Amino acid sequence: MGNHEIKVSIITVCYNAFNSIGKTIESIQNQTYTNIEYIIIDGASTDGTKDIIDKYSQYITYFVSEPDKGISDAFNKGISLASGQLIGLLNADDYYNPETVELVVKKYIETGCPDKTIFHGNLKVMHPKRTEVYKPESLSRFKFELPVWHPTVFVTKDVYEKYQYNLDYKIAMDYELLSRAYANKYCFVAIPAVLNNMFGGGVSNTAAIKGFKEVKRASLKNLDIDTLTANFWFTYRVVLYRLMMIKRTLLR
Repeated sequence: MGNHEIKVSIITVCYNAFNSIGKTIESIQNQTYTNIEYIIIDGASTDGTKDIIDKYSQYITYFVSEPDKGISDAFNKGISLASGQLIGLLNADDYYNPETVELVVKKYIETGCPDKTIFHGNLKVMHPKRTEVYKPESLSRFKFELPVWHPTVFVTKDVYEKYQYNLDYKIAMDYELLSRAYANKYCFVAIPAVLNNMFGGGVSNTAAIKGFKEVKRASLKNLDIDTLTANFWFTYRVVLYRLMMIKRTLLR
């Protein structure tokens, strides 16, 4: 894409990410699209993360390192600094493909630059013994889970001007915010390409049951879901998750 007039803000939140933050930053450095504002919000790391970040300072627009109240708070801090027309959140253990931002901007322009739009795509997850590509599901699944992959999400600035991440949610803050947007008829636009790469075993995986509880709480609050239905889907997901854990244990 020859025209790089659209500014894109990318926000990375991190805490003690010494082993992975370099690869994350390099994926921004290697983007084919150049009009990027890169913001890193560090939760006062103590493992040398800040030393790694300093090595890449020429690629970083804003860097903040201070204690925070969790992931939601760190997201909100980064968003408050962002000035781009599009905003993406890139976790410290993840990395974009070189053409990720260019693909998102291209789709943004194709759709006529509408407000209230959430762009998302495919997610590649690297597990210890396999790699899988996850694609978005039907939006109707919002009633019990997040049908889009949050690490691939880019939103127009007005979305975050309207909504902030809820500090009461420690795991499913992504579901809580996006379910509010879905309930208010925001537009979700899928891009049929891998936009983000991540390694299995993040916070949402290691605290899955707590995450399911937060999803149930958010679905009752934000969507037209009754308690019986919410309890059913919560129980279903817990059972399915435990069966999956048993299967993985047996296959080791």
